Amino acid sequence: MNTIVPLISSGVAGPLGVLHLPRLWLKLSLESVGKLAPGYPGAGKGYDQMVIDGIGLNRGRFMAPALGPAFEVLATVKAALDPRGILNPGKLGLPSPFGQPPWP
Repeated sequence: MNTIVPLISSGVAGPLGVLHLPRLWLKLSLESVGKLAPGYPGAGKGYDQMVIDGIGLNRGRFMAPALGPAFEVLATVKAALDPRGILNPGKLGLPSPFGQPPWP
């Protein structure tokens, strides 16, 4: 099986001008199908972690404690607006029909 070294620069901007997002997306996509070259983590430290933090992917676990009773209101509104749960699944600490994200 051939593996691929991601060749997109860390300085490439993606949607909304987020730097490094295209490279992170490529690495995660290659990793998910087993084609990322050895030695390249799908989501490593440094720029990868800054992008993940910047777009809020690892903050859902803090939402319920931070919002208290308002978290239930948020969940109710989200369920009313998105009954199939397909808009930003797994974000904001809300349940997802696709399962929980792989990070803590």
